[in-house]
Amino acid sequence: MNAIHRRRLALAPVIAVCAALTLAGCARDSDQVVAVEAPKIEGITYVDEGDAGAGPGDRRVFESNGTDDDGRTVRSDWELTTISISDTMEVRMARASFVFHDGSQLLLGGSADYPVGGGTLDRDVVVERPVTGGSGRFAGARGFVRTTHRANDTWRWEFHLSS
Repeated sequence: MNAIHRRRLALAPVIAVCAALTLAGCARDSDQVVAVEAPKIEGITYVDEGDAGAGPGDRRVFESNGTDDDGRTVRSDWELTTISISDTMEVRMARASFVFHDGSQLLLGGSADYPVGGGTLDRDVVVERPVTGGSGRFAGARGFVRTTHRANDTWRWEFHLSS
């Protein structure tokens, strides 16, 4: 093996590590983080579609009022649809709109595992879903939102937005 090949082989692990770190950073890079805090979610309306009892197509709808980092009111409107169900878990597809004080909105979507028959995620659970859009100051938003259902039954949503 000549000297050029040895140098290339020696640099290969360094290049691989640099590439992996760069890609990992890009995948989670956020230009802006917008946080919303909310108290316990109450008043969930359950719509039993199809056969009686929990099953695909069942819907849950609710509204939750919280605050942003500046203490201003943020309303979130939710619709969750059960996609599949097992003995212990339901897969639910979520659509939600977070409406901020100035009328700007952030939209989220995606699915998560829920306890069968439970209205919300279990406590101490963190779920990430995609940001599917926005309006106003969030027009063209993309990124992900991290939902945390805390042990004290309060909620936090962190929208990680990229341009």
